[in-house]
Amino acid sequence: SDTITVSEGGVPAGTALYDARRNVFRVARGQEWSRAYNALLVHEAVHAAFDLARSRLPWLDNETAAYIAQGYYLRNSGFHRSRLDELGQPYLGVLLVDSIVRDGSPDSTLMQELQGTLLSSPQYHSYIRGEFEGDG
Repeated sequence: SDTITVSEGGVPAGTALYDARRNVFRVARGQEWSRAYNALLVHEAVHAAFDLARSRLPWLDNETAAYIAQGYYLRNSGFHRSRLDELGQPYLGVLLVDSIVRDGSPDSTLMQELQGTLLSSPQYHSYIRGEFEGDG
């Protein structure tokens, strides 16, 4: 349909979700002043952009791109790294952005680490090895 509906509420506090089947971006109430939450919105917006562009790509690449975008926002918004879980995907996204800025391309070891955490995470288990097909 080439449009996205934004729905406030309907997701737990501190969470956001882009539903590609329904083209609905669901956001929690009362989170708008949190940089960590805004970074999550950037992450979900990547999924929405792939959907609207009718992109076809592995879900693993879709999630990887979203975490790099989330890391970019965190890195450039002044978010303190000490507040990030050093084993988590957003932190790895920040490190990947650091490597891109430093070297001009993402560090392959960090990329493998991020993708390994996605492949082994119960959160992504049901779809991460599949294909994303954006339908606008």
